[in-house]
Amino acid sequence: MRIAFAMINCNRRDGSARPVNEVAERLARRGHDVHLYARRAEDIDLSRIHWRKIPGPAWPEVANFWTYYQLVNRALAREKFDIVHSIGCNTIHANVVTIQNIQPAKEIALAKFDAGENVSAARRFTRFLYRKVTSRAEQRLYSARPGRALPLFLPVSRGVERELRAHYHIGQAPVRLIPNAADTSVFHPVSPSERAQWRHDNGFAENDFVAIFCGGEWVRKGLDTALEAIAHTPDPRIKLFIAGDDSEKPRYLARAAALGISQRVVFGGFRRDVAPALAACDVFLFPSHYEAFSLATIEAAACGLPILANEINGTEDFVQPGLTGEFLPREPEAIARLLESFAAQPEKRLVMGANARKLVAREYTWDHIADLTEQAYAWFADHQTRSPSPSIAWFATKGTGTNEAFRLRELLSRVSPANELHFNKSSKLSSLRALLDGLEAERPSLVVMEGTGIAGGLPCLLARMLFGIRYVVSSGDAVGPFARAHHPVLGIAFEIYERLLCGFSAGFIGWTPYLAGRALAFGAPRAMTAPGWTLGGAASTAREPHARKDALLVGLVGSLDWAPRQQWCYGMDLVRAARRLIRTDLHVVIIGAGSGVEHLKRAAGPLLDVRIFIPGPVALSEVVSTMSEFDVASLPQSVDGVGSYRYTTKLPEYAAAGLPIITNQTPMSYDLGAGWMWRLPGDAPWKEEYLDALTELLETLTPDLIAEKRAHIPKLDALFDREAQIERVTGFINDILLSMKPEAHAPSKS
Repeated sequence: MRIAFAMINCNRRDGSARPVNEVAERLARRGHDVHLYARRAEDIDLSRIHWRKIPGPAWPEVANFWTYYQLVNRALAREKFDIVHSIGCNTIHANVVTIQNIQPAKEIALAKFDAGENVSAARRFTRFLYRKVTSRAEQRLYSARPGRALPLFLPVSRGVERELRAHYHIGQAPVRLIPNAADTSVFHPVSPSERAQWRHDNGFAENDFVAIFCGGEWVRKGLDTALEAIAHTPDPRIKLFIAGDDSEKPRYLARAAALGISQRVVFGGFRRDVAPALAACDVFLFPSHYEAFSLATIEAAACGLPILANEINGTEDFVQPGLTGEFLPREPEAIARLLESFAAQPEKRLVMGANARKLVAREYTWDHIADLTEQAYAWFADHQTRSPSPSIAWFATKGTGTNEAFRLRELLSRVSPANELHFNKSSKLSSLRALLDGLEAERPSLVVMEGTGIAGGLPCLLARMLFGIRYVVSSGDAVGPFARAHHPVLGIAFEIYERLLCGFSAGFIGWTPYLAGRALAFGAPRAMTAPGWTLGGAASTAREPHARKDALLVGLVGSLDWAPRQQWCYGMDLVRAARRLIRTDLHVVIIGAGSGVEHLKRAAGPLLDVRIFIPGPVALSEVVSTMSEFDVASLPQSVDGVGSYRYTTKLPEYAAAGLPIITNQTPMSYDLGAGWMWRLPGDAPWKEEYLDALTELLETLTPDLIAEKRAHIPKLDALFDREAQIERVTGFINDILLSMKPEAHAPSKS
């Protein structure tokens, strides 16, 4: 491909410029004809890249941007490229745009910080002009207009994508999320001797707990909050290292002195040794108020540090609480308590740091980002040569970024373009409104919804009636019985809602054949089954570290959400049965997170950490290896309109781990049981009949019985094959699109 990059200044210091250097070099090495339109090109291998130097003033910022914008537009108008890749709104000729931030959104976020900033009137005026000029350029490039093809947008985070859609009408423009990354050959853990040497050179003792803060623009990045948090920790070993500089450094030095922490805070200044500095510290402290997707966050994780950050753009995609770090509370006192907990648990921070490093190695390397960029180019070039195809929008009612969203993204990965609509489960009313507004604005040909929550289903029903937009429902639960089990009074209303949702749909994707059949009975015109696949990695032969080597392990991995009406969550049946056991050579392990964890621990009583272990969640990639530590898995379900329709997401993972299963007498246990499941009596796992049967089974369980069951574990590869399900769903969706008559497509907005 012939590719042009439009970036004012290229270097490896600036977070917005760094991706150009990294990706352009890699694409050039892969044989692409790469051209760089830039004022300055630093720290980049130009041996395979054609640098087209754009002259002009470097200051003030508004003149820098405006003169570059005018000149690069003229230069590109005379050339023909397959891809013109702009970082932001640098040229109107871009057909691919990496978006690091949206100017109106950034202006709103930073307004309160600008007011107190100590800058001259001239600086404020030029900054005002810069924002106005760049906002105008964004409006021109990003907004849909009749007769003009929109570019392929590559936002660096989900938050930036939300801002793009909130501030500009992009219509049905294709969007692919391509984040920032880290060079793992530079940013990596260091040896104990290197760590000790760096600490000695920078005034830290080996037993100090050092949080590191990186970057400039300290007001925006929350350095005030970091200093106050350190001041609220009485432990003198807890210290802060600041890598970076700021024009207001004297004020921060005075602030540290006023808080009495000057001896515990090191202002390290601008560093060329950022990588070893990160690797020699203990946690990355990042109370920033606004970012696109901070490079420093990924680089810190690559060095093996847990990430303690505000939940903002970028960190919401990267931080997995309890696994790779934690989201910071807003109050400095609470942040101080969090730092103290990490300081007191070195093993915890090492595990989290290792998880963070693995995540970077898997998803956030520059090689991977170059792969994603190259794939995006190829897809875009291919679709430019085709006639316009129907557009697909999708969302998961469990929320953006959840396993359910991942499942649907994978199932629709070969149906293009398929764009995700943001859904926030914790703010259902606002998500409902945003979905309806987005569907009205974009008018996709088809919407696919994972889940049956009313905050997602109601916008689909209204969009069908008001705008003629067809929709498909994918679900692993029967919503009517589920609602009746939790809210009996609302059961009838949700039964009606479920019938309407299926009846007005264009099709239904059930996680089980039972759900597909239910949807057809409720009026869905077509249905299919896609039961999911193993998400959690490969099996292992290790044992749960706290259990006795000679003990049998019975356990589960799952969501431990508390059901007040039943006084139950997953694992409670195991805990209650374990408390009744006479034998001491059987241990129970319950792994997961949720509101039921504390209930489980209280129910375990004196057996907690003796024969009942509740260690918390594990990373998705570790699920199967964790399960394979068990001897037997627990998979209880209620024998009613909820549990009887399920397979549950853990079934393929337990099978992959080679585990016999304890469950109830549900349809799944008969259809897929085939001798590898214990089917216990009892309508629900919180009922005494089930608990009595479970206790009796656990009391008499032996390695020989387990081996006999294990020998009958079936090969479920065909049923839970990922590729086969994606292929079937692709055919299902394409058939629905082909069946839609022209008049059934959503009308264009006048």
